[in-house]
Amino acid sequence: MTVSQDSFIRYVGDVMESLFRVGFKKLVIINGHGGHIDELKKLAIEVWRKTGGKTVIIHWWELVEPMTREFFGEAGGHAGLDETAMVLAANPELVKPELCKDVIPYQFRAGTYVYPAAGPIILYKPGEGMPMFDLEKAKEYARKVVDLIADFIVVVFKGWEKNLAEKS
Repeated sequence: MTVSQDSFIRYVGDVMESLFRVGFKKLVIINGHGGHIDELKKLAIEVWRKTGGKTVIIHWWELVEPMTREFFGEAGGHAGLDETAMVLAANPELVKPELCKDVIPYQFRAGTYVYPAAGPIILYKPGEGMPMFDLEKAKEYARKVVDLIADFIVVVFKGWEKNLAEKS
């Protein structure tokens, strides 16, 4: 399923504005799609200017990349190590290792743009990021991801309260 950029911006912007209108002061948006990074940044700024509502947008795979490297000993990738581990931890039935057997991963290279990507698994570091299918390790990784994200949100909220004189 594909949603146009304009439809995405209108829909998410309407939802954000509506939440702020009914009394929300802060929103946390956890993004899972690299194609939405620019749109979400633009929306956070525009909606703040209209409503005064504060938004933290977390591109989870980017935020946790250093921890991913520390935990697995290598970087993740699109449909790779990190993303597959999160899906595996959430619902093992959704992960089909047999579908990865014959896949040739596409190795991203700086200075290029390939559309569509030349494979469903995109690796950003040579030789790193292929999916693994260890359920217990995936669950441990997911716990660390959630903890890291939660800690970051606390830091942002405290910063808003202290530095922007927020009382709620």
